[in-house]
Formats: sequence, C-alpha cells, structure tokens
Amino acid sequence: MARNVSRQSAALATARARRRELDRERDSQDLRVEEATAAALVMLQLRGEAQTALEVASAALGTSLRTLLEQDVSADRAAALLELDLTEVRRLTKPVVPDNDKPVPSPTTAHNSRPGAAGSDAKVSAVQAPEAGNDDGARRAG
Repeated sequence: MARNVSRQSAALATARARRRELDRERDSQDLRVEEATAAALVMLQLRGEAQTALEVASAALGTSLRTLLEQDVSADRAAALLELDLTEVRRLTKPVVPDNDKPVPSPTTAHNSRPGAAGSDAKVSAVQAPEAGNDDGARRAG
C-alpha cells in the first residue's frame, strides 16, 4: 500500500509540474495576445486620426482646386500643373455630398433622371404593327 501512495504522490507531483509549465506557456501567450491587441488598438486610433487629417486636407485641396478652376483654368491644365490625374482633380472638385450619402441632383440631372428618360432629349415613338392584308403597313414596318 505504501508503494501505491508513493506512486500516487509521484504522479500528482508530475501532473502539477506539467500543469505549471502549461500555465506558464498560457500566461506567456496571453501576454503576447494582450500586447498585440493593445498595439492594434493604438494603430486603429492613429489610422482614424490620419484618415480625418486626410479628409481635411482633401477638402482644403478641393477648395483650392475649385478656386483654380474659377480662374478659367481647365481641369486638364490644373491636373498637369499639380501633377495629378484628371480623375483625381474631378473627384476633389465635385460638390460635397450631404450626410445621407445621396448626391445632390443638379437641375439638369434631376430633369434627366425622371422615370422613362433615356437621355437628355430622348423621345420614344411607337411603331404600329402592320395590319393583316395592308401592304402599306407591311412596307412601313420594314
């Protein structure tokens, strides 16, 4: 019986040592996870601040570009002067979109966006189907 007790004690001591080693590894991993999470949270905050700064700078650049365009400088020329793509100049100078993310329609756009309007002055005309036995209708239909 004494042998059984000593085996049990040795097994308990071994189990305890293994558990402690696993706990150290888990604690070490937990610390690495916490440090990586904290670093990511700091970077997310910095990214948000940088994004805000970029939006402010883009708005100021757009204002400057609109001022340049008001001086009868074409968008192509402004792009060349600033070494920007023409699409970037157009993007920066387009009207500011309200918070509801829907562009404000200009009077021309609102007129053209009516249901059924295919273009600025597009007109649709109906073609009558040729009547049976009417050669004139068949000739007009093609």
